[in-house]
Amino acid sequence: MTVGNPARLLWKSQCRKLAANTTGAESAIYALLSNDMESALSNPTLRSWEAGLYACVSSLVGRMEDELLHRYHARLRANQIVVLPGSEYEQEEMEHLLATANAAMLNETTIFDRLAASPYQELHGNNSLQQLVAAFIKGKNAVMTTLLLRTTSMQQQESNNNSNLRSMTHLLLYLDSSFIPGLEHMKEDCIQQYLRHLAGRPDLVKFTTVYASMLPPPTMLEVLPGLLTSVQVPEERHLIWRQMKSLLEDGTDILILQRVVRLILGDETISDARKCQSIGWLCFSPDHYGEAL
Repeated sequence: MTVGNPARLLWKSQCRKLAANTTGAESAIYALLSNDMESALSNPTLRSWEAGLYACVSSLVGRMEDELLHRYHARLRANQIVVLPGSEYEQEEMEHLLATANAAMLNETTIFDRLAASPYQELHGNNSLQQLVAAFIKGKNAVMTTLLLRTTSMQQQESNNNSNLRSMTHLLLYLDSSFIPGLEHMKEDCIQQYLRHLAGRPDLVKFTTVYASMLPPPTMLEVLPGLLTSVQVPEERHLIWRQMKSLLEDGTDILILQRVVRLILGDETISDARKCQSIGWLCFSPDHYGEAL
């Protein structure tokens, strides 16, 4: 019969004591091995939100395992059955369970309350990605609330280079096909913000079609042409056209390219030379030559 380590609680008790009598990384390792959450959270080596989250989650899981093993040993002792070694360390078991009692009060929500209450700012988890990770662990309602707060914040900032925009866009694209319904409008708003960000970056504008293809067709036809008017390099235009052929329904590419060219031709601020060059959008497929003429 496979039993694992029957002296697990004794070993963890010794690791906890070593964590208190060592320093630095060595103390951090012993604290994590023994699920000594308080020692781990106060260790300078683990002074980050991700490390703090790991310390809390591992302590929560480890405490549950310790309690189960303690109950098993208690039953052996009560029945005076000596089957497995390890059940004779009752004092050490009780000491360890008492020392890790704080972990017994943790759950998916209070973990983040504990980190937020830390005197160390690094453990608070204030950036958007950390808040989203926390929301995923807390559950569906927390995810929806966090998304609403973050998208509202981005709309108020009106910043195309917002550092949260990329993570929010991809998260919403994932959730839209996952377990949370009702995100369509939020997803569309976020994608449109991200498209404006891509269009404002010459090195990223070639990806606009990829993300625009995730919008409803009427919205895409309204938004995408205006974002492509700034693309002047023939190779980038050709790449974007090939993306349209690959990602969009047949015939959609010519509708978009017609609008791109007409927007350029109708813009009085654009030079005649650029207006002539805009016809190049319609020269990648023989099917478009008539429209180019």
